[in-house]
Amino acid sequence: MRLSPQQLIDITGRVRRKGQAQWFKDYLGTAVPCDERGPIITQAAYEDLVKKQLGVLVGAPETPASRKPVLILRDGTRV
Repeated sequence: MRLSPQQLIDITGRVRRKGQAQWFKDYLGTAVPCDERGPIITQAAYEDLVKKQLGVLVGAPETPASRKPVLILRDGTRV
């Protein structure tokens, strides 16, 4: 179930939806989708983000967004 507006205020300390979304980006390193009610995030997703930030979440599957592309230079060097 999605976090309630009051839970978002309690977590972020911010009342405005834009400020709440910015808090997730600044402190947990993720951009959360928003609608007219505010950031769209579940309790489980929030807990996983906190665990990841603390380094407790081990063995989490890698998402396409977290992978960095491999660049191969003209001389064959991979970066």
